[in-house]
Amino acid sequence: MKKLSVKSAAPGKLVAGLSFAAMCALPGVAQADALAQSILHVTDFKLTASGSIASGTASGLGTVSGKLNGVDLVNVNAPGTTYSGTTSAGVGYAVDTPITGALSSTFAGGTTSVSGTAVTNSPFFGTGADALADAVVSLVPQGSGNVETNTGTTFSYEFALLSDSQISIVFDAHQFLRAYLAGTPILGGTSTANTNWSITIQKAGVGQVFNWAPNGESGGITGGTETLDPFSLNTGVTATANFINEATIINGTDALPGSFAAVTNFLGSGLYTMTINHKVDARANIEVPEPATLALVGLSLVGLAGLGSRRAKRQAA
Repeated sequence: MKKLSVKSAAPGKLVAGLSFAAMCALPGVAQADALAQSILHVTDFKLTASGSIASGTASGLGTVSGKLNGVDLVNVNAPGTTYSGTTSAGVGYAVDTPITGALSSTFAGGTTSVSGTAVTNSPFFGTGADALADAVVSLVPQGSGNVETNTGTTFSYEFALLSDSQISIVFDAHQFLRAYLAGTPILGGTSTANTNWSITIQKAGVGQVFNWAPNGESGGITGGTETLDPFSLNTGVTATANFINEATIINGTDALPGSFAAVTNFLGSGLYTMTINHKVDARANIEVPEPATLALVGLSLVGLAGLGSRRAKRQAA
C-alpha cells in the first residue's frame, strides 16, 4: 500500500487565501490618506538700478487650475499688475496655511496673488511687491482619487535704462512643501509637491542678459552675481509607498523668511523686459480597489489553493 503524503504548501495557500479574503471583507482595510501641499510666498520684492531708470509698464497673469476626483476646479485667470484669485473644492482649504498634522477631509485648493510695487528708488525703502502661489490636495480616507492642483504667476515689467547701470534684486521668501501617504493603497499611490521661481531680463534687440533661479548654492545665475541664496526655490518632494511615507521641506515663515539678493552685470542703456515665473504644483493619486473587489481576489486564491490540494491528494494516491 502506498503511503499517503499531502504537501503542506496547498493548505498554507488555503489559509493565506482565507485570511486575505476575510481581511478584505472588513471595512476600512483598503483605506489610504494622501496629501500634497506646496507654498511659495515672496515678500518685499524690490528691483533698483544704480543709474537712471525710466518708469515702464507692468503686466501679470495669475492662474489656478486643478481636479478633485476627476472633477475640474473652477479655473482662475487673474490678469493685471495686482490681483488675487482662489479656487477650491471640498471643505478644509485655507490660504497660505501649512498642514503639518493629521489629515481630516478631502479637498483641493489653490491661490495666486500679487500686490505692491516691485520697482523702487532704494532696495531698503519702499513698499516692495508681494507674490503668493499656494496649492494643496488632501485625500481622506477610504477611497481612490486623482488630484492635481497647479498655481502660477507670470509677471513682466518693461523699463528703460537711461545710462549704464547694474540692477539689484532683493526679496524675502518662505517655502513649505509636504508629500504624505499613509494607510494601505493596495495598487499604489504617489504624492508630489514642487515650487519653481526664476527671473529673466532681456534687452530689446539683444536677447537674454540675465537669469536667476535660486537653488540654495552657488550657481543658478547667469549675467550677474548672487549675494544671498539661503535655499532652493526650485525643488520638490515625493512620497511613494504602501505604508506611511512622508517628505517635508520647511524654509522660513511669514514672520521669519529667508532673504535673497543678486545684482546684474553692468547693462547698457536701452529697453529691457524683466519676467518673473513663480509656480507651484501639488498632485496626489491613490489607487485603492473597493473591498468587494479585494474579497473576490481573496476567494479566488482560496479556490486555487483548494484545487492544488486536491491534485496533490490524487497524485499521492
